[in-house]
Amino acid sequence: MNQIDPHSGLLTDPQWDTIKSLVLTKPEDKQAEQKLREIVNAILYVNRTNCEWSYLPEHFPHWIIVSDYFQKWEISGTMRAIHSLLETPKEETLEIITKKYSVKYDTETNTIYWQGVIRLEGFKEYEPITQLLEKVATLEPLRMTLNIRKLKALNSSGISVLGRFLFNLENKTTIPSMVMQSSKNIIWQKKWAKNFQLLLPTLQFEWE
Repeated sequence: MNQIDPHSGLLTDPQWDTIKSLVLTKPEDKQAEQKLREIVNAILYVNRTNCEWSYLPEHFPHWIIVSDYFQKWEISGTMRAIHSLLETPKEETLEIITKKYSVKYDTETNTIYWQGVIRLEGFKEYEPITQLLEKVATLEPLRMTLNIRKLKALNSSGISVLGRFLFNLENKTTIPSMVMQSSKNIIWQKKWAKNFQLLLPTLQFEWE
């Protein structure tokens, strides 16, 4: 795992922030978050060293607990998603993929595809998405498209993040055309369309 800190063998804070939504069911439970982070570290340690579960160092959670989580996450595909996120640098792929949602930038069509359900807590948890949007903006495409047709839900924090992004684009004259591809069948998209257009008057909508 080339993304694990070679000095400690543990996930760095940015790496944990990247993958924690894959394993956390209650983001506000800090005690559970610390426990799960230690379990993921233990699993990655076994992967890196090829040691047997029963020889897991004592500073990790008990090996039976770690092994049980590994089996569960292996079956559900969570481990595959964890490895994918850690092995693929964000700055090269410009995509975020979790079990509940994904945000991907297609360089050929200059389209940002949003899918799933995004209900993160506050601007801090939305920081990876904010950074992705800002990186895309720096590419200064002549036409940028936000395809949210498969984004079933976006909470108030997410709407604020998206709105702030659109508002900031108003000052970027190097991106003359901005399109939002939306679905009339998704209530929150119909409700917020006018608000988004107020933030970016040149925003065009393509409804399906």
